[in-house]
Amino acid sequence: MGHISQYPVLHSADIYIQENIFSDRPGEPQPCWKHQDGDMVNSLAIFNQYKVLVSGNDGGDLLVRNLDNGVVINKMEGHQTSCGITFLVKDGNYLWSSSFDTTVRLWKCGDWTCMAVLTGHTHPVRSLQVTNDCVISGDYRGFIMIWDKQTIQAEINKHKETDNYD
Repeated sequence: MGHISQYPVLHSADIYIQENIFSDRPGEPQPCWKHQDGDMVNSLAIFNQYKVLVSGNDGGDLLVRNLDNGVVINKMEGHQTSCGITFLVKDGNYLWSSSFDTTVRLWKCGDWTCMAVLTGHTHPVRSLQVTNDCVISGDYRGFIMIWDKQTIQAEINKHKETDNYD
């Protein structure tokens, strides 16, 4: 068994991470967890109230891991290609993701289900901002799209009907 290096708790806004990094050589941190199939990790988001880390990968999946032990507790599927976690809604109950597949998705935290898929871009979506009134996304071609609350609610309702979501 390798040496265990203990790093101090990091404080940034409301994020508290305790790192235990296993290494064969003291002072040289090694990866603790590996994404499935070795896919590149594109983005990370910590959700303290659920004690999880969510990571987005090149394959389009979002993995939900227990922060204490790194065990994958859920796999959110839906994006077809590389995705990034880009914004956590203010109340902490929702996760927004964008993807090279040209979509933006809304996920419900806790059960980690997809609530809506916003479409309209024709190129990979790489920028995303969420406000109380709208969602704004930008793609590689330079186009910016704005979805208001009514449009988002309509997409949530449509998604419920097509996926028999309760």
